[in-house]
Amino acid sequence: MTLGAGHNHAWALYLLGRFGEADEEIRVVADAYVRRFGPEYPIVLAARHFFSRTRSALGHLDVGVELMTDVVARRERGLGPEHPFTVASRRLLDEYRSGQ
Repeated sequence: MTLGAGHNHAWALYLLGRFGEADEEIRVVADAYVRRFGPEYPIVLAARHFFSRTRSALGHLDVGVELMTDVVARRERGLGPEHPFTVASRRLLDEYRSGQ
């Protein structure tokens, strides 16, 4: 399976409520993306954004916050604070912090 297919499969599992399986798959994909492209690459940040969702869905909100804090910082540096991807990540981080 390609990395892109794994990423998409993890998202499908997440949408089906199969959070544990989605978490395992996106973790593998995100780690492979980092090794291949480095930590700042946009698809890496998208995978880590999603990984924070799976961690939070499994009740590991502290890890979700940690991951999303890193994603927001990297997106702000790379894309700027007003870019739609940065705004979306910051919004999710705010939701985590407010308990939503």
